[in-house]
Amino acid sequence: MLIAISGTPCSGKTVLAAYLTEQHSFKSIRLVPGLSLSEDRDSLSETINLLSLKNDTSNGEESDHASLSAAASNDLVFDSPIEAMNFLMLENRWMDNYVMYPFTPEFGSQLQELKKRPFFLLVSIDAPILIRFERFCQKHPFSLLAKDLASFVQYNDEYVYTGITDSHPDLSKSTNLVGHTYLSAQTDLQILNPYQDLKSFFKYLMSSSDIVNYERCRPTWDTYFIKLCEWSSRRSNCKCSTIHQCVYLCVRLIWNVF
Repeated sequence: MLIAISGTPCSGKTVLAAYLTEQHSFKSIRLVPGLSLSEDRDSLSETINLLSLKNDTSNGEESDHASLSAAASNDLVFDSPIEAMNFLMLENRWMDNYVMYPFTPEFGSQLQELKKRPFFLLVSIDAPILIRFERFCQKHPFSLLAKDLASFVQYNDEYVYTGITDSHPDLSKSTNLVGHTYLSAQTDLQILNPYQDLKSFFKYLMSSSDIVNYERCRPTWDTYFIKLCEWSSRRSNCKCSTIHQCVYLCVRLIWNVF
């Protein structure tokens, strides 16, 4: 399974990736746009991980930083999701579990190609904007955006609605840039992270989200035929109700009527 994590600014993308690596033994892939193939990825990854320790753990406490840093120290680093996918297709690496983050809007043009793989799952994470603003202020206390909520909201809108904001009208002419709204519409699973500490968020993930359920990628035969019933019932022209029945034996459809 390959889980790609997208989300709004400071929603907890890195924390979610750390949860998958720590609790479910996923291998981590970090996306760094503009990475040259000639660069030393080991040294670059080390630099990124040092920054992650300082910047990417804002919805936790200091006692949780060490575990997040340890998870980030084993990150694989790639320039784009397609490059990472090509790596996974070699020697059947795709049979292992990987988490890829952050899947930002600039990779939106590659999403449909990734969705052709039956082991790919796109997860979107979000949080209330005031909570995300507080996390941003903790991560970047000297940033101009941290001094004014309105500036952060504008920054958030540019990220979410790329191409339609007044501040960047030239982006609307580009066919390669899409906002986070496009990724959110294509997501397979949405997660809300309003929690103030890592333990609460991890507890929620373990009890409710069932994020690593492989049936999300490839449904069972029972689920397949139930969905077939649901879709076929929409062809009904009855004004009172939409009812559908199907009979299957040994995963072969025997009878199908609505």
